[in-house]
Amino acid sequence: MTPWATNSGCCHLQRGMHLWQDIVYTELLDPTTKAPVPMGGEGVPVYTHLERTSQPMIRYWSGDISRWDMVSCPCGRTYPTLPEGIYGRVDDMIIVRAQNVFPSKIEDTLRTLDEFGGEFRLVLDRHQGKLDTLTVQAEVHPEIYTLKESQPDTFAQVERKFVDELRRAIGVGVALELRPQGEFDRAQLKSRRIIHKGPCRAN
Repeated sequence: MTPWATNSGCCHLQRGMHLWQDIVYTELLDPTTKAPVPMGGEGVPVYTHLERTSQPMIRYWSGDISRWDMVSCPCGRTYPTLPEGIYGRVDDMIIVRAQNVFPSKIEDTLRTLDEFGGEFRLVLDRHQGKLDTLTVQAEVHPEIYTLKESQPDTFAQVERKFVDELRRAIGVGVALELRPQGEFDRAQLKSRRIIHKGPCRAN
C-alpha cells in the first residue's frame, strides 16, 4: 500500500488502529457473503487508494480479520478504528456452531495464562446431524498437571479459568483437555495444530 499506509496506531493512548479514510478508503466486508459490515461488526478490511495514481489498489481484499468501530479517542482523530488491530486471517478461520473462530485468537488467549505450557491442539469434531464441538487440548506446566491427582479441586479451578477465558475471547464454548507440558511436538505449521474429525464441509 506504499507510499501511504492504511492506518496508524494511537501510540500514546493505545486505542487501536485509526484508519486513514481520506488517503486509503477502507471498508469491512463479511468474509462469506462479501456484504458490508456495520460499525461494531467483524469482517475483512478492503482497501482502495484515493491518492496514489501510479499503481492504485481498487477494493484490495486483505484477507485479514478485524473489528471496526467509531471510537471517541482523546487523541482527537475521528477516523473509524480497529480497536483490536488485526487478529486473524480468513484462510485460518474455522466455523463452530455458526461462529467464526480464529486459531490465532485462541493462541493469543492461551499465552496470557500463566499455567499454559507452550503448545496446544484444536480438535474440531463435526457430528452428522448434531452441533459441532471444538476441543482445545492445551499443555500446562508440570507443577500444574500434578494437581490433577493431588489437588483435584485446584486443578478444576485451572480448567475453569481456561474455559472462561477462551469463551470470553472467541464467543463460543469449548471442551478442554489439559495435557502435561512436552506431550505435543512443537508445531512448525499452524495447520498441524488443527485436527478435523467427522464429515468435512467448506467453511
